[in-house]
Amino acid sequence: VGSEMCIRDSATLDLVLMLEMIYYVADQGAAFEEARRVLREGGVLMLCVPNPERPDFNSSPFSTGYPDAAGLARQFDRHGFDVKLYGAFPVEAESGRDRLLSPVRHFAVRYRLIPNSMRAKAAVKRVLYGPLPKLGAVREGMAETHEAVEIDPARGAVREFKNLYAVGKVRPSGGC
Repeated sequence: VGSEMCIRDSATLDLVLMLEMIYYVADQGAAFEEARRVLREGGVLMLCVPNPERPDFNSSPFSTGYPDAAGLARQFDRHGFDVKLYGAFPVEAESGRDRLLSPVRHFAVRYRLIPNSMRAKAAVKRVLYGPLPKLGAVREGMAETHEAVEIDPARGAVREFKNLYAVGKVRPSGGC
């Protein structure tokens, strides 16, 4: 729900989407609470975040915190949702070039040397990785597809996926 829309009534929506945004919210618990308030019984909250446990994760300079799989499961449970978590987009094995550049990336991230502007980041990437390949029209079958894989947040760190997805359904209230 965007800031231009105010929902005064509780339990009026069937679906709330939080796609690539929760890590910019100062009080993430309040965002979950508000989603729960506006959702009907059986309503669904869908959320997507970059996986902060993957190798070479680099946070946005304006983020407030990235929940991992276990943290997402706790937030959903705490706010009255039954949740299923998924991982998607497998982390690829490092190439020789990646192994050489990895210490440089770690150093840059650790000492906050990553530029804030997208234009400056793109320029640095072009120096390190070379020019981007030319893309033509997007068409069916031109890229591999990967099914999202359900993950158990209790298993420990989830490092093999680039993104985490959560689908939470509002728990029945147990009324008459």
